[in-house]
Amino acid sequence: MALNKDMIELIIFQGKLFSAVGFAMEDGKIGFTDAMYFRGAVMSAIPAYQGINNVKISDLKDPENRAEAVAVFSAEFDIPQEEVEELVEEGLELAMRNYEFAQKMVHAIKGTDEVE
Repeated sequence: MALNKDMIELIIFQGKLFSAVGFAMEDGKIGFTDAMYFRGAVMSAIPAYQGINNVKISDLKDPENRAEAVAVFSAEFDIPQEEVEELVEEGLELAMRNYEFAQKMVHAIKGTDEVE
């Protein structure tokens, strides 16, 4: 089984977003000049979330998929592979929770009980 494109885009987005937050907060505050860190994350957000319904974290249980996800993430961020496995899994879990939260927010604002 090959890792699907949607999972790869979501993994890369999570890495870009949270590395941007980390770099922006290095000095303890976020200012206008820190916007440059977020450019890559903003550009990859739409493709990352367009296919989120095709992403299943359980796909990472397949050793081939896990290895591919780790390799893609490691190459994108120039992080040693041995440090990446946990980041990939945590990033996907966080992305899925963020998506669920976003759906709940929309339904709360609209006054509906439906959560997809």
